[in-house]
Amino acid sequence: MSLPQGATSPSTDKILHAKLMAPHLASAVIPRQDLLARLDAGLSRKLILVSAPTGYGKTTLVNRWLAQRKIPSAWLTLDEYDYDPVRFWTYVVTAIRTFNASLGKSALSALAGVMLLKSLVTLLYPRRE
Repeated sequence: MSLPQGATSPSTDKILHAKLMAPHLASAVIPRQDLLARLDAGLSRKLILVSAPTGYGKTTLVNRWLAQRKIPSAWLTLDEYDYDPVRFWTYVVTAIRTFNASLGKSALSALAGVMLLKSLVTLLYPRRE
């Protein structure tokens, strides 16, 4: 995967732990019982996807739902620098390990190996522009 012009390869050896923490819940939010019920219904599935335009309250809704239901969960906030597959999966596995530290040890080791290999390839075969 090529990097956007001017971007540098993201490092996976430094995890920003703030990305693994859910935002603070505001005390006053509009109750959305219908949407909370729809999330509850999704518990029988393997994945729940919440999709809506910016500013529609997705983060608040999911955060409130997780807090009320006490469901084991992993939180990950992504940004424009998380396009690198190794970085992305390192964050996903690390997020999962926040509620079960026994999961993902071998995956993190494998991802670190991939990152090392990518670094060696870059050193040996630098891109020519």
